[in-house]
Amino acid sequence: MNIPRNLLTVSTVFLFVTVIMLGVWVYDLSASQTQGTRKFSPEGFEFSTTTPSLKYHLPRAKYKGTTFKATWIAENAEEVSPNFEIDAAEVTPGTQPAIFFNLSKPNRDWPKGQYRLEIRADGVLVKTEKFFIQ
Repeated sequence: MNIPRNLLTVSTVFLFVTVIMLGVWVYDLSASQTQGTRKFSPEGFEFSTTTPSLKYHLPRAKYKGTTFKATWIAENAEEVSPNFEIDAAEVTPGTQPAIFFNLSKPNRDWPKGQYRLEIRADGVLVKTEKFFIQ
């Protein structure tokens, strides 16, 4: 049986696009599961105390810099000193269009309270995000 070459090409392209779409859907699904039941309030995002990890996506289009540093801070949380620096990470993204910063849940659940993420580009504060753990 001879299958026309154009039909094989169309079938291959269709299969390729289907696999890409499935990958995008799985990626979006896993990101939403990671963030749990995140809600937005006028003060910032709210997360549950059992959220496995917090992820922040920074598109770089409007931010200039070669090195980006994210600092996760517990501003006012239960059983934590005020403005306690939880963790920090520095990234040199090169030509990447976006940067992702992650913070994993501690062994126990997150302490309830108010938090913030500060992002610096080459040492200059460019973004602050406030969020709550409820």
